[in-house]
Amino acid sequence: MKRAYLIWGGIIGVVVLFVAVDALNPRGRQAQYLRVRARHILIRLGSKSPEDTIKARERIEEVYERIKEGENFAALAQEYSEDPGSGSKGGDLGILTQGIDELDADFAEVVFNLKAGEISPIVRTQFGFHIIKCEKRMEPKRKVADSTD
Repeated sequence: MKRAYLIWGGIIGVVVLFVAVDALNPRGRQAQYLRVRARHILIRLGSKSPEDTIKARERIEEVYERIKEGENFAALAQEYSEDPGSGSKGGDLGILTQGIDELDADFAEVVFNLKAGEISPIVRTQFGFHIIKCEKRMEPKRKVADSTD
């Protein structure tokens, strides 16, 4: 009887361990949230002067027209994006997870509402003007528990 109790206790311990590991595993947590693989092109505002804002808006509009004409998004991002982290990678932002990644609110609102393959209109954030492309959309595999209970 004592031996059976130890085996049973061990199984419960393993189950608890698996549950704890899943809760701490970023991939386990991310499966609960909407994720998108995205690219973007950023034209910075420079100073906040109206002249700089107009120049930045004109530049992003030129790039946007080229995208609408069918030019390659990644190639245009490499050429024009002023994002030091993603510009040289064709604007690739990797996989963004809603509710986990800290993003500008205006950027997040757009990127998480795009369909796969869709390109956003021009988006203004605190960083400048963006054009965002959703490469892939990964819906949650399981729902996040509602914290209002």
